[in-house]
Amino acid sequence: MKVIVPEIQINAIEELPVFQHTSFDFETADERIIGFLNEFSRKIIREASFKQAPAFIALGFWLRKSNLRSMVSDRIQLIAQGPFTAQPLGTIFHLCPSNVDTMFFYSLTLALLGGNKNIIRVSSRMDDPLVFRLFELLNELLSTETHQIFRNYINIVTYERNDAQNKAFSERADARVIWGGDATIDQFKQYKTKKRVKDLYFADRVSYSLINTTAEQTDTAMAQLVKDLFNDVYTFDQMGCSSPHCLFFVGTEENNTTYRNYIYKNLSAMAQEVYERDLSSMASFKFNKATDDLIDDAVSSLVRDNNYLVLSKVETHDIPHSCGMGYLYYTSLNTLDAIVPYLNEKTQTLGHWGFSEKELTALNAVCPPHSVDRIVPVGKALEFDHIWDGYDIFGELIKYRSVRSK
Repeated sequence: MKVIVPEIQINAIEELPVFQHTSFDFETADERIIGFLNEFSRKIIREASFKQAPAFIALGFWLRKSNLRSMVSDRIQLIAQGPFTAQPLGTIFHLCPSNVDTMFFYSLTLALLGGNKNIIRVSSRMDDPLVFRLFELLNELLSTETHQIFRNYINIVTYERNDAQNKAFSERADARVIWGGDATIDQFKQYKTKKRVKDLYFADRVSYSLINTTAEQTDTAMAQLVKDLFNDVYTFDQMGCSSPHCLFFVGTEENNTTYRNYIYKNLSAMAQEVYERDLSSMASFKFNKATDDLIDDAVSSLVRDNNYLVLSKVETHDIPHSCGMGYLYYTSLNTLDAIVPYLNEKTQTLGHWGFSEKELTALNAVCPPHSVDRIVPVGKALEFDHIWDGYDIFGELIKYRSVRSK
């Protein structure tokens, strides 16, 4: 096991600072925590190597103290008004995904704001130099006299898949935040834990985008739609749980075809210009996926004249999982409520474009209770919120104590 943050050498997990220092020094939403995160935000925003990396800049802005205070204010006010106090839940073990490089810090932040100590396991396959620059900036901050205390609250480790390590952390954790998907969840459910451990599981999910083709739109609005779709689809190589896998065109068949052709032409052109990915890898993944889909009768035809974007016409309500990198399913709907047969417990985010508030209210009303956690504008699918997959993550990672005088 390698300890990335703070940079130390240990012989056993018991030597990690989070286990060596047993006291809890912060209150929930402590201003010292917010100040520490705000200073890290400034480092990220000022870092030259992040300027062309939207995911890292988004993280930097999300960590600003104004956003953090706003995010926790309702919860803190509720505690202040009632007969309850809030304490740290304890030591939180985070298992972070390899497909979304910055996710570990959102998870860490919400737990840290509760005053908790944190062990974050990042994938041993993570090799993005920008992520390692993020670790360097964090270590720089932890080395300052003002913020050294956070070395006892933030321990980022990496190791190959190892049952012994996973079990050891699971046995010691007061809560586990598992982002690894269905197979990983099944694995971690087998480990022995404390009787009152709190587990937050983030399973495999699939997301869609809904495009209203009935209203006339300006050239500016159409160009912005393409830009927003690009951000949703190509960030994280389309492998985030909120990255769209299917485009639903809602309107007449004629309008839907017009929009499909426009989006294909312009989105693929934008991808060719700015999407940095090995072309041979994209071609191979998309060819294999398209072949499998056609053999399985999941799709009936393809729109494809380059390797940057493929649109596959889906022929099933059970939308397959995309291979990513610009492989999108699509289909036409006559009305917005016709989306319902495509929604199930795997459906996470619905991106929307061109619909009125009244139409979105109606859409929310027809979504089955076990489906859909987010309905957001196209272009904002990847914007993280502290309420995710139906969890109020910040609220879940706090211990509430009832204190009554009579």
